[in-house]
Amino acid sequence: MNEKLKDFLKNSTGYGIILLISLGYIATAFITVEKSGKSIGRIIADGIVIFLIGIMINRAYELQGMSEGDRDSRVQTALDRHVEAVDEVAPYIDRLDTWCDKKNREAMRTQRVRILAERGMRYTDYFDEDGMSKEFSINEAHLKNRHMRKLEVKRIRCYYKALSLRLTPLTSVALISEGDRFWDPYYLGRSKPEYAKESGRSDVITKIILSILFGYFGIALIADWSIATLIWKTLQVAVFVVMGTLKKTRSYQFVTEEYRGRIMKKTNILRMFMNDMGMTSATETKNRKGESE
Repeated sequence: MNEKLKDFLKNSTGYGIILLISLGYIATAFITVEKSGKSIGRIIADGIVIFLIGIMINRAYELQGMSEGDRDSRVQTALDRHVEAVDEVAPYIDRLDTWCDKKNREAMRTQRVRILAERGMRYTDYFDEDGMSKEFSINEAHLKNRHMRKLEVKRIRCYYKALSLRLTPLTSVALISEGDRFWDPYYLGRSKPEYAKESGRSDVITKIILSILFGYFGIALIADWSIATLIWKTLQVAVFVVMGTLKKTRSYQFVTEEYRGRIMKKTNILRMFMNDMGMTSATETKNRKGESE
């Protein structure tokens, strides 16, 4: 029953947002937006409170979306396969750095060839086999010729574009781990005091702002409160909920699509390394045994 309810809520998120927006628009038939007449101090205080509430609701939705994404079966499968690939590569880890350097040089050459080819320029005329730049000369005669000047300028720009190209380097640490502590064999994780210290530091700004607000302002029951005020507050919360729901959807899609794709890409690169090294993965060995039987 709980699973059915979760699936229903997940599949009805878009309709829920449409409903909230529609109700908000209908509410404008009963109220009008006008200046509040509050003092500057009161406006600032109310604005800070609204800001903090909006941030907290948005953040809570974002964490919820990422949490649901982490529990997605597709993400779990991708993580499990990556762990298997890391375990299989571990005995040959000393070769991985050299292989990554080779792949980085190949990727740089491939992209530079594409850039130069756009202007009909040959890679070997400008770079050597190690990717080092050869001596580049500017054709002064072409620059002085009004018919050739434009082509020469494009050639120069294309060369410097290829020369200044920067690609994300492929490293063994990036392929194997998701954090910076992979190579620290005696790192046991954070202790409770360390976690409490880091958590408190991240919340200090919010706590300072709230302490100022709660210390400077007090509250009093509103004797002449109105339905309009209640509707206005409800609309504000509804806007935060709509924005939070959209944030939750984006964070869920990030985990299930982009983050999962990142893990799958790392796994595929590790498999490529195994193939280049002439190794056979445990999955392939198992499949071969099943076929032979």
